[in-house]
Amino acid sequence: MTKYRQSTDTSAPTPTTKCTTFDAQTWLSTALTNLETCRAGFVEVSASNYMLTLMNNNVTKLISNTLAINNGSRTPVESYKDGFPKWFGPSDRKLLQTGAPRVNIVVAQDGSGNYSTIKATIDAAAKRSGGGRFVIYIKRGVYRENIEIGNKMKNIMLVSDGMKYTIITGIRSVGGGSTTFDSATVIVTGSGFIAHGITFRNTAGPINHQAVALRSGSDLSVFYRCGFEGYQDTLYVHSQ
Repeated sequence: MTKYRQSTDTSAPTPTTKCTTFDAQTWLSTALTNLETCRAGFVEVSASNYMLTLMNNNVTKLISNTLAINNGSRTPVESYKDGFPKWFGPSDRKLLQTGAPRVNIVVAQDGSGNYSTIKATIDAAAKRSGGGRFVIYIKRGVYRENIEIGNKMKNIMLVSDGMKYTIITGIRSVGGGSTTFDSATVIVTGSGFIAHGITFRNTAGPINHQAVALRSGSDLSVFYRCGFEGYQDTLYVHSQ
């Protein structure tokens, strides 16, 4: 129900905005994406014989037909300013371009920061008041963690000493018992996310099949000078 409310709140027109045919096309495509994600997940956990029978209906065909009827495939032309899309504001551009942005909290494995793990930092950031830009500086190191920045955590920025020096790595995989959807080392769904100078890695290896380094469902997100390393399905862009 939470996902449903978020969808209806986002897609509903307001006095100053309206839902265009392109918006409708995006939401319909999202519905198809989520259906296929469910189907793939049931296959990966060997529950397909039971669950796919329940899902064997004409919902997919109905959505596909609606997509064709809506015919909102004409993509709006993206406009840029100084090399950045216009929706990316000047204050955020300055954060990317400055060498040492002002940070709210520091992660350091050697104990010199506020926290020694990224997960503890994200948990602390979730309790902050307000929804403005929140900058987390991750000092150099290899962080063996699985991180999730959820829907309610908006405008989070992760910045580091550079993608060669700050690495977030995990080993979840389909071969290890996860679904592709849940195998990601880092999951981001909160809108307005920015990552600067970080490597996202999954080292499950080729024998373990799908193993995601980063899954992003974050709207209006930016990954600047970042690395993505893995063997299969390394970068997974999904619906919000």
